[in-house]
Amino acid sequence: MADYDDEPALMWRKSTRSNSQGCLEVAFTEGLVLLRDSKRPDGPVLSISQSAWTAFMADVRGSADRRGSLNRRSPFCSRAPGLPAGATRAARKISGKRPGRPVACRPMGHEHQDRAAGQSEAAKAPSVGQPDDSGRVSLRPAASADESEFLDLVRASARLHHPWMSLPATPEEFRTYIRRYQISSDESLLICLRSTGAIAGMVNINSIIRGRFQCGSLGYAAFAPAAGQGYMAEGLSLVVRYAFEQLRLHRLEANIQPGNHASLKLVQRLGFRREGYCPELLFIDGAWRDHERWAITTTMIGTVAEPHPSLPGH
Repeated sequence: MADYDDEPALMWRKSTRSNSQGCLEVAFTEGLVLLRDSKRPDGPVLSISQSAWTAFMADVRGSADRRGSLNRRSPFCSRAPGLPAGATRAARKISGKRPGRPVACRPMGHEHQDRAAGQSEAAKAPSVGQPDDSGRVSLRPAASADESEFLDLVRASARLHHPWMSLPATPEEFRTYIRRYQISSDESLLICLRSTGAIAGMVNINSIIRGRFQCGSLGYAAFAPAAGQGYMAEGLSLVVRYAFEQLRLHRLEANIQPGNHASLKLVQRLGFRREGYCPELLFIDGAWRDHERWAITTTMIGTVAEPHPSLPGH
């Protein structure tokens, strides 16, 4: 984890984006845009790509009615006030303290749904995730400070995950895992219980491809202490909302081994459709394993959101 305060050449400046909670300060380094709250210079620093920052600023300038209210867009309940919802990836705590626990906030609220009201019943129907505070879980990005809890859960869940999933099991593997998601456009999210903040599961959005594809590949796992209670279904539904409404992807894929019946039932429950069978698709547990390919798209669940800037106009 980089401590940006140790970089002497880093120049922070105030952004034109501000709200009643504070003002953003922005710094540019190594192809990334770093963000922090001016009222909390020693607080969390978030990093996003320069393209994501450009898209965020264009979104702000182009819609005056959203000024001062962007914070409610994020499904993450542990980020600093005054920071844009698009900057939730790769949250970095420079204070070394444990990330804040999720609280009961409105998950996945999005102004695009409000603008779509009345256009179609499909667009209004919240078929994936909860549009209010009724859910039992919330999302937040995985962070370095989660190492101890995450590794304990991986050890406790070894029998549950084998042979379908292999997660970081040592401190070195976990740090490499976190670093991977800090420097890429992919997402590593934790499903946390609202009542206690405990980690119930994880979902990764991997292999994000923009342009004409606008697709990501899902990898997910429940942890044994919270397994079998429906938390993964709630959490994965929030991830689908997040991917479609905030990342502005069009499609999510899940490649599942035919013998993994619990995972197959989960994606079917959430409305994914089976698209095919892929022999020897992924190398898992020492061999190339066959997988079924399941997918869901924005049109399947009636999501209405602005296209991502990388989507061609025709």
